[in-house]
Amino acid sequence: PTYINLATNSFVATNMAVTITPKFATSKIVLHASWGYWFASDSNNYCIGTIYRGSSNLGTGGYSALTFHGPMRNSTYNNHAMMETVDYPATTNSTNYRVYCRPYNANVSNLRFQWQAQVSFLQAMEIAV
Repeated sequence: PTYINLATNSFVATNMAVTITPKFATSKIVLHASWGYWFASDSNNYCIGTIYRGSSNLGTGGYSALTFHGPMRNSTYNNHAMMETVDYPATTNSTNYRVYCRPYNANVSNLRFQWQAQVSFLQAMEIAV
């Protein structure tokens, strides 16, 4: 598709994923994600993002999220979001990470995510400790 249309208040898996095999069980994994987004109509809405390790959400707080992005006005314009976090998977097994996203309120406007004309990525870097 040219973009992912999110019409739910639940997190939806994106195709931004990375797999890393830590060399040490004590290693930290630094994760950095970047993507473009916009809303179907101009609205007071937000792009909420998180990263899952397998089936475990790394997000915290009331929204179980790592980021909460407010768009510029007019929110139908292209916006840019980034998030970073550090994970401690405590394993030397292959570990999969994936970006999940959702709008704050899908009843107000659908979130459009990962437009194909913009670069979107998830990067993982191991730091031995």
